[in-house]
Amino acid sequence: MYLYEMGPIDVWRGWIFVQDALADPDKYDLQLSDLEERIAEVKKLLREHTHWEGDGNIFLSSLPYEPGAKLVFAIQQDNNGATYIASPLPYSHLEKFLVYGPPF
Repeated sequence: MYLYEMGPIDVWRGWIFVQDALADPDKYDLQLSDLEERIAEVKKLLREHTHWEGDGNIFLSSLPYEPGAKLVFAIQQDNNGATYIASPLPYSHLEKFLVYGPPF
């Protein structure tokens, strides 16, 4: 998992609120138990490797990957807007914000 820590991002077009995905996982072609497990993993990693304070909106998106897709999470902290991205794949354009993950 790659973790990125950056300033506020105010546009989340195309991302899904995790609460919506949890409420109706079939609508998004997700398995509820898998989604809950991944959210817990992301939260654990964020607590261990970033300045995340444990609050904020959690967003979900997916990246095309063969086979299927890989889930990507973003959390925007409530008090200061800090944004955290958790991705199973590296984003070279965000490398300067990388706080955790294997080398590219």
